[in-house]
Amino acid sequence: MAQPITSKLAVVAECMDDFLRLENEALLNSVLEQARVVRALEEERTLLIRNVNVAVSRINALEADLESSLDHNERLVEQVYNLETSILECDHHPGREILFTIPPPVARRLQFEHVDLTTDEELEDEV
Repeated sequence: MAQPITSKLAVVAECMDDFLRLENEALLNSVLEQARVVRALEEERTLLIRNVNVAVSRINALEADLESSLDHNERLVEQVYNLETSILECDHHPGREILFTIPPPVARRLQFEHVDLTTDEELEDEV
């Protein structure tokens, strides 16, 4: 004997309920997995941003140190130039006091090196 239409609809509805439950469960699992991946990516992004900020601050500090070193070197070059100029323009003055002492490492190097302080003008005069 044939089943009434209502019982057939009930069977179809029950099958649909099972299918929808399974599909909803699969979608929920997919959403949870994607949420986990998103959290992991956000954590990695935060870590990368922190590392970039540390690197940028280190670069800025190194640039400031470099600028300071360049300024210091420029002052030292100017001082050396002034000292060389004063040495080359200085006449021999007997009894003149030495204004500075030569540091020991420099003195040791000077013992082995010949320092020629003749100017280009003196060389031209000799020729």
